[in-house]
Amino acid sequence: MLPNASASSTGGAQLYIACAQLNVTGGTGTINTSGKLVSFPGAYKATDPGILFQLYWPIPTSYINPGPSVVTC
Repeated sequence: MLPNASASSTGGAQLYIACAQLNVTGGTGTINTSGKLVSFPGAYKATDPGILFQLYWPIPTSYINPGPSVVTC
């Protein structure tokens, strides 16, 4: 979880540990993770898009999710 209330200053975004349980169905049974895996700590920098951005003014019209692209099967 990434609360963004203070994301307009470097080091302001707060990362909280969260868990999810996924039920994956269908697909090919194989996965291509080439260039899409990250390690913690180190997966994000305080200046990455989506971690550091102006939340209040000017009002954002888009948002870039931090991290690698979504993995598909």
